[in-house]
Amino acid sequence: MDEALKDSVTLGVAIAGLLLGTLNTLKIFYFDKRCKIKIGIKLAFDVRSGFLSKNLESVELSEFDNLELAQNARLKVEVINLSPFPIYVDEIAFMSGFFSDRRRGVLTAGGIRIPEGEMPYRLESRQSASFFSERGTLLNLRKNMTRVRVETSHGYLVQKKVRALARILDRLANVSSAAT
Repeated sequence: MDEALKDSVTLGVAIAGLLLGTLNTLKIFYFDKRCKIKIGIKLAFDVRSGFLSKNLESVELSEFDNLELAQNARLKVEVINLSPFPIYVDEIAFMSGFFSDRRRGVLTAGGIRIPEGEMPYRLESRQSASFFSERGTLLNLRKNMTRVRVETSHGYLVQKKVRALARILDRLANVSSAAT
C-alpha cells in the first residue's frame, strides 16, 4: 500500500509539471509577443585595449571644465533584447522630447559604429550590443537633447530620459560659452 501511494503522488507531480510546462510554453509562443528592450547609456573614453566606460551619474561635472575631454569622449548606448524572439535595431538617436511627430527634434548620432556590419543590427533573444558614437558627439548635442531613442524594424520604439546627460550638456554649454 505504501508503494502505491508513492507511485500515485509521483505520477500526480509529473502530470502537474507537464501541464505547467506546456502552459508556460504556450504563453511564451502565443501570448508573449511584446518586444522588450532595455537601454543603458554610459560615457566612454578610448584606451589602448578598447573603451573605458563610466556611468553618467558618477561623472564629476568639474571634469568637463576642459573641453578637450568632451571632444574625446564618446557616448555608449547599450541595447539589451529581453524579448523571447530576435529583433533588428534600425536606428539609435538622441531626442529633445516626446512629440506627436516622431521625427521632429531627432538628432541621429552621426557615425555610430556598429559591432558587426550595417544597420539593421540583429539582436538574438537575451543578447546585448553596445553602440558607440563618434568623438565629439557631446559637443554636437543640443542642450535639451536628453532622451535616447531606439527603433526596431518591427516599428517598436523605446525612449529613455537620461537626467545625468542633461547635467553634462548644461555644464558643457556653460563652459563653451565662457570660452568664446
